[in-house]
Amino acid sequence: MERGHYGEYSGNARHSRLKQDMIHERELIHDAKNEIHNEDQKYHAASRQGVNPDFRYDPVVGSDQNLDNSAEARFDSQYGMSPMRMSALKNRYTAPLTQSDRPSYTREKTSQQVIPGTTTSVETAVTSGNNAGTSTLKKARGGSTKTKLSNEQYMTNLSNSDKFKGKTGIEMAEANYISKSKIGQYDKIAGTSSQAGSTSSTSTVTTEPKIETVVKKDEIVSKNLGSGELLSAGQEVEKNRQNRYKAGRDERVNIAKKDSADAAQKYLKNRPINERNLVTAVQRGNDAGRSSLQGSGNDRHGNSRGSFNEKNYEFRFSRDEANAMFSRDIGRGRATVTDASRSKAKVGDDIPVSGGSYQGGRFLPSDVGGTANIGKKGKGKATVTSVNVDPGTAGSYGGHKTPDKYFGR
Repeated sequence: MERGHYGEYSGNARHSRLKQDMIHERELIHDAKNEIHNEDQKYHAASRQGVNPDFRYDPVVGSDQNLDNSAEARFDSQYGMSPMRMSALKNRYTAPLTQSDRPSYTREKTSQQVIPGTTTSVETAVTSGNNAGTSTLKKARGGSTKTKLSNEQYMTNLSNSDKFKGKTGIEMAEANYISKSKIGQYDKIAGTSSQAGSTSSTSTVTTEPKIETVVKKDEIVSKNLGSGELLSAGQEVEKNRQNRYKAGRDERVNIAKKDSADAAQKYLKNRPINERNLVTAVQRGNDAGRSSLQGSGNDRHGNSRGSFNEKNYEFRFSRDEANAMFSRDIGRGRATVTDASRSKAKVGDDIPVSGGSYQGGRFLPSDVGGTANIGKKGKGKATVTSVNVDPGTAGSYGGHKTPDKYFGR
């Protein structure tokens, strides 16, 4: 049978241990909460005085950050406080308070007040008795009070002795000449008293009235923000503005991508998927994307399409930014001059070229190696060497960067 905490050997030992552990944990919780409350009071008291409280904890590193190696780490949430919360409360006091730099001055107001005089009675006790001023008797040798005489005759002889004349019963008992139970009887025989008398005297202490000067000091602090507070507030405003601007521009790009995709899909609807239609669809999609980036950001009813209350086209992109994201140069080609008839170019020059009117002024990737008309009335000739198919950083051919990749070539 196992021995329990509360009594002799019994089968209740396990229950006793659990109860003891529960009591111990409650004590730990109580002590920790008291400590946190006390530190919190100190922190707020120092904050109200405008000073930096000098009670920072040591830096917490490693496992100490979560109190893993302390008794608090054993706290379970069912007891009201987890180790994580304990760590957060502990680290709360590591942040220093900031001093206010608001203009201020100390206003002094001097006044005088009369402190009235006082009269105080002081009572002094004076003790007197027959044993006052007497010398102490030496103790009797042997310390024995046994005698063949009767007690009364023995004490009478003592009181009549020159050695003990005037001695009180207490003095005789302390010197072991009589027992303490005979003190009263001895005093009666010797005519002495062991009870000290006491008297008291009363005196009066008087203080004179006086005038006291009192200086009251009040600190008057500006109601307007100090330079540090203004800087902090300004930085916060600018940070919010920058974050809003970035979010608004990112949203503009997403709207432009959707408009571009819608325009391309609209063109391709009920048309065969070939190189010409694909390139034309991307061109129209890029036109829609650029328009969304450079536009007002409103729909056809004048309502903002964004989520951040855009005013005065603040999220609008410039022409160059829009062209870089949704290229307007798709289908533009370059060619080498082979016949410079009626052209300012010379044979062998590398010049930009555009397609004929039947191509909408654009070349297709398959036109590379073909012939382009140049010069006045198209009398000159040039061989196409390259065609720009880059859709821009935000455009694509159905998720691909070139028509060849779209068609799997």
